[in-house]
Amino acid sequence: MFYVPEKPCKKGHFKKYIANRACVQCQADLKARVKKENPIHAKNQKFKHSLKANYGLSVEEYDRLFKEQNGVCAICKKPETAKFKDKIKKLAVDHCNNTSKVRGLLCLNCNMGIGKLMHDPKLLREAALYCEKA
Repeated sequence: MFYVPEKPCKKGHFKKYIANRACVQCQADLKARVKKENPIHAKNQKFKHSLKANYGLSVEEYDRLFKEQNGVCAICKKPETAKFKDKIKKLAVDHCNNTSKVRGLLCLNCNMGIGKLMHDPKLLREAALYCEKA
């Protein structure tokens, strides 16, 4: 619950507080400092949060899937090659859009391919038959 303090926090901010914790500005300052001092930790925290929020997975469960797949895409059996800011991206978590059940980890190309075909097995089979034509 938010409330406006009658006096500033220890650092002189007149920002809203979150419950009885630090003021919003102090929390933002701390987050920015941690990100600047240890960008890998900050990135891992963001990855950890998005895995749990989007797929219900922990980092350990992601790592287990990654090891089970030998670090390659579940479809093409190749490692990820797509880059973001000159670093190889992590394999994407693929899930059933109807049940939200995680199926495996995919490279960007395979993930986009099945996504463009709306995860429809019939369309995917038709696309495979089409590609096999001479």
